[in-house]
Amino acid sequence: CSSDLQARRLSDQLKVPVKDLRAAIGLNEKFQFINQLFSGDAVKYNSAVDFLNTCSDPQHAHEYLDQLSEEYHWENHATAAGSFVELVDRRVMA
Repeated sequence: CSSDLQARRLSDQLKVPVKDLRAAIGLNEKFQFINQLFSGDAVKYNSAVDFLNTCSDPQHAHEYLDQLSEEYHWENHATAAGSFVELVDRRVMA
């Protein structure tokens, strides 16, 4: 159990902060996020990324992510949602 905790702490330390979500999200990832997480709505995706790029409060960012998750049913795309949330987490810790 303690080795799991140590591994988790190490993996958390290896997560490099993200200063700009646009720069951190590759082209393939961008299209995956738009199609799977925003139902193909590039305008809503861009609006969300713009907001999250300026958000410095992790709690506020997660409340917004929760709204998006509910609105777009992210539970149907858990892998893509997990990747997006991880990038946002790395952004708000920067």
